[in-house]
Amino acid sequence: MLLASAAFLDIDSADVLDHYATSAPHATAHLLVSHSFDADWEGSVNIHHQSAFRADGNSQPQRAFSRVDLRIARNFLLGPGDAEIAATVENLFDSHYTELRQDDIAERRVWLTLRYKMRP
Repeated sequence: MLLASAAFLDIDSADVLDHYATSAPHATAHLLVSHSFDADWEGSVNIHHQSAFRADGNSQPQRAFSRVDLRIARNFLLGPGDAEIAATVENLFDSHYTELRQDDIAERRVWLTLRYKMRP
């Protein structure tokens, strides 16, 4: 499966009281590629890009950034239900970017999830 989305924003402002014209990213884009390898294994890669912006006069400017996320999951039967264990890596390439404050630098995050659903 392939999903793509993008948003483009044009703010028309005289910027009399603040920097409204740059208060939100002008462009964001996402690309998701997901594949089921068989009945038990699936994986996905998500690419996210966001252009630079400055939220308001009190905030710090945020640089543009791109991030790649990866997820691998295995489905299996567990007792009377269906289960899935998944490993997700957010910011796969450890890109150092900020989302709101300059001192809040994003780093790679890895987590495991376990989902369980009882069968009727």
